[in-house]
Amino acid sequence: MEVPSGTALYLSSQGNPLPTGIKKWCAMYNKSFVSKTVMAEEIKGVMEDFDKRKEAEKTGNTEPDEDGWVTVVNTKKKPRQVKVDELKQKRNRKKKKQQKLVNFYSFQDRQTKMDHLAQLRKKFEEDKKRITQMRTSRKFKPY
Repeated sequence: MEVPSGTALYLSSQGNPLPTGIKKWCAMYNKSFVSKTVMAEEIKGVMEDFDKRKEAEKTGNTEPDEDGWVTVVNTKKKPRQVKVDELKQKRNRKKKKQQKLVNFYSFQDRQTKMDHLAQLRKKFEEDKKRITQMRTSRKFKPY
């Protein structure tokens, strides 16, 4: 198709303008979205088909076949097998929740150790006094 060099070709006219550039891109972007009413109708149709299939499955299980027998189908869902690791993790999470943070900071840990040592020393001194008291009253017989 050859076009003579002296003629001009127009893509759009004033009566029917053709969108170009960013206006065209914006229009394409806006058209890419589906309106709410169309989407709602489509969803409604899909859900109706789904409900019909579910009903057909339920009624199909109770209808007798050509021999007159009703096929019994187990409709219960199988329980998910819990892995041993998952159980251990669950227990550990419960333990962590129940545990209280006793020594959150390192200085608290040192302080508790010092308190424990002080209690041991105090107990030792009390035992020493009691032994000396028993010796003086001659009730202490180590052998």
